[in-house]
Amino acid sequence: MGKYVRRSAAIEPASSSGPPFAAARRSLLDVAEISRLAAYEDWYWWHRARRRIIDHLLARTLQGTNLRILDVGAGTGATSKALEKYGRVLAVDMSPEAVITAHKRGLDVARMDATRLAVPDATFDLVVVLDVIEHL
Repeated sequence: MGKYVRRSAAIEPASSSGPPFAAARRSLLDVAEISRLAAYEDWYWWHRARRRIIDHLLARTLQGTNLRILDVGAGTGATSKALEKYGRVLAVDMSPEAVITAHKRGLDVARMDATRLAVPDATFDLVVVLDVIEHL
C-alpha cells in the first residue's frame, strides 16, 4: 500500500515524482488562496452576481424567513451570510482557515467533510452546495 497525502478535502495517493515537501507547499497555497478569496468575495463581480442570482431564485421559491439552512462547502462564508435573511445558517467547510474566516463573519460554522456530514437527516429545510463537486 502506497503513502497518501492530504489535499484539501480528498485523500490521494502520494506522487512518486516531485519533492517530498510538495504536499505541504500545496497546503500553504491553499491558505493563501483562502485569504485571497475572503478578500474578493465581498466586492468581486462573480461572487456578487452569484449571490444575487441565488437570492432571486430563493425569494421566488421559499416560504418564510425562519428556515434551517445548511451551506455545505461554505468557504469563507459570504454566501452563508447572505442566506441569513432566510433563516438560521450552519456553514460547513473542510478547510480550517475557511472555518476561521467564516466564524469571524459571525456565522455558525463547523469543520466537516462534505462526504460525511455529521448532521441528522431532516435537520435542515434547505441545503446549499455551491462550488463543491469539483473539489471532491
